[in-house]
Amino acid sequence: MNCKVINKFKKIFILLILLFTIFFMGCGNDENPKKCKDGCEFWQTCKDGKCILEKGYCKEDEDCENKKICDQTTHKCKVKEKEKEKEKEKEKEKEKECTAKEKRCNDNKIEFCKDGKWKVKETCILPKVCSKTNFACEKPPVLCNHNEKRCNKNKIEICKSDGSAWEVLENCEETKKICKKGSFTCEEVDACTGLSFAPAVPDSIDLGIYHSSNKSNHLMLDFQFYVSSPVGVYKLDSKENNNFSKCKQCVLIFEFDPNDDKVVKKRFFQESGTLEVLKGDPYNDAENSFGRVTDVKLVEITVDTNTSESTPVKDGDCYEVQAGSSWAWVKDETCNENEIRCSDDKKSIEVCNSNKWSVSKTCKNDTICADVNSSLSCVVCEPNQKRCNSNGDLEICKNDGSGYEVTKCRSPDNNGTCAQCVFLYRLETKVNLKKCFFKVQGF
Repeated sequence: MNCKVINKFKKIFILLILLFTIFFMGCGNDENPKKCKDGCEFWQTCKDGKCILEKGYCKEDEDCENKKICDQTTHKCKVKEKEKEKEKEKEKEKEKECTAKEKRCNDNKIEFCKDGKWKVKETCILPKVCSKTNFACEKPPVLCNHNEKRCNKNKIEICKSDGSAWEVLENCEETKKICKKGSFTCEEVDACTGLSFAPAVPDSIDLGIYHSSNKSNHLMLDFQFYVSSPVGVYKLDSKENNNFSKCKQCVLIFEFDPNDDKVVKKRFFQESGTLEVLKGDPYNDAENSFGRVTDVKLVEITVDTNTSESTPVKDGDCYEVQAGSSWAWVKDETCNENEIRCSDDKKSIEVCNSNKWSVSKTCKNDTICADVNSSLSCVVCEPNQKRCNSNGDLEICKNDGSGYEVTKCRSPDNNGTCAQCVFLYRLETKVNLKKCFFKVQGF
């Protein structure tokens, strides 16, 4: 190979080396930074030689949130015109105090809404007040009587002088007491009325039920047994006795209307205490059983007519038997064969058979059992019984008990002929006259 050829290959080799050098040098040179500085828009920033979106700017609608659009002039996200109007309306609504046609009472002033603001229409002058119903100045309705009191949410309230509202007189809650109805005083929570009763006697019809009355207080005590209850002590607050719907040994008090002893005003049921059967089984053998209750507390209740479930009345009344006291039921007394008597309520004639009293005859048509000429009969009234009629005259029952005869009080000096008479009757009982007085002077 001659020198010319060798030189030619050298030149070609050197040229290739130069080309490779230029190529790799070109790959290593970064021309983008120059392009970033010169080519990025105002809403772009240069990062790693590339133009990217500046924070807070947008290029297209997709770069915006909350249904906003990209403004192609400012490249900022903005609310659509309609949406913008809605936003403005919402802001206005928030600033409003009220809405059109709305009215209210404020410190005895009648106010109405205008342009979202409250405006005074009229100021009521006492005794008239702003009516929250009609939004007019009216006299307040009479809710109660002057100085009337009541218990409300354990507070003693008294009626205002104009009867328009109740005012708090005392808050029993603050002293941890309860408002006592009737006396309207704050009393201890456990303060109950103590009572005593005469021995209860078996019901003449319902087996296992015993009654005792406290006539002075219009009350009746009831013992009710619904299962066999042999000698032993029974807790009245146990799970099986703590509700009237399921009690097996039950103690109740019935409070009657003072004007009608057939109308029950309130019912009371055992809350605590014990019942002790001392002899026999009051459920199966009423006439040979007796017992007592001790430390019994009874609370006012309501009774569901369908389920018989009892519910204590909130802030209701209560009765209790003080510690050491007792109520007892007793068997009926023994009797002599064929002996007769009037029943306690005088509604029947009873006869003794096999050492037990039983009804021989029931008195009907408002008649009563009475002794007439040493014989028991059903009559209108007891012979020689006295009473005053509605005219102020004395009436005396006939000897046969068939009715009353009118007898006037007479004075020795007027023989019952006075035109204007004044009498005074002294009654030994409600129906028996003890003395009669007639005027002797005065005018």
